[in-house]
Amino acid sequence: MICAVCRQSPAEAGVLCQECCDEIVGMRPIASEQIISVAPQPTDAALVDGCGNLHRLARDVVIGREATSSGVQVLDASVSRRHAQIAYDAGKWTVVDLASKNGTMLDDETVRDVPRPIRDGARIRVGFVGFYFIECTAGMAARRFERAGSETTPTPTIPSMSMTAEIPSPTWMPTMAVVLHEPTGGGGCVADIDGKQIQLTTAQHELMAVLLQRNIAEVESDEHVRGFVPMSELISKISLDSSEANVRQLVRRVRRALLRAGIPDLIESRHGRGYRLRIKPRT
Repeated sequence: MICAVCRQSPAEAGVLCQECCDEIVGMRPIASEQIISVAPQPTDAALVDGCGNLHRLARDVVIGREATSSGVQVLDASVSRRHAQIAYDAGKWTVVDLASKNGTMLDDETVRDVPRPIRDGARIRVGFVGFYFIECTAGMAARRFERAGSETTPTPTIPSMSMTAEIPSPTWMPTMAVVLHEPTGGGGCVADIDGKQIQLTTAQHELMAVLLQRNIAEVESDEHVRGFVPMSELISKISLDSSEANVRQLVRRVRRALLRAGIPDLIESRHGRGYRLRIKPRT
């Protein structure tokens, strides 16, 4: 089966390829049991969660922590009781924020109280939880999938470096300072993020440093395209075996380390561009 979003790579995580899955897993890992969808009269449209599961939509649904007769219930603290609404009217799907605490995002834009049209394959973020919107799921299986468990990471050697940056403060993320401390003689690396000490392997530190360097170098560029590092460049700059699979695994491990510290959505990936830190450097 081909990925329901990019329509190019084989589906490995439910109906998603691994790369498309990674694009929204970084927003907030969430178990399948935390998302409950109810659609008495489902259409062919659906939301796809970070495990690659389909949640088919009725023509008018509310997304939030509150259970409804027709909607998508998301049991996560970052999601409001009635967070956002997705509806089909006059031949198009739209999304609107319902005055939520942590905001709603459509791709890279904030959704407010005016309905916004949704394209097929769009990323929708409610609070810290991400989905894809698929307009036609005819023939796709709605099985339940879970993410694979964590693994250990090798620790190669890198040059020492220390940098600082500041993360912007849209409604769905607080402002935080990022400091990458130089590796010690024993190879230990630490990231200080909003005052929280996060232990990193040398390879993880190197990944963060490469992404942060690129973001600083492109600080004057448009924020929607700034700071992306292509996969081919990461392979050449990170001290791992030269393979896309190893770099993706490294990115997933860094995301998990950050999320365990309560820091969601720090690494963003995008088809055709690569990976970046979603940050604004301190000037």
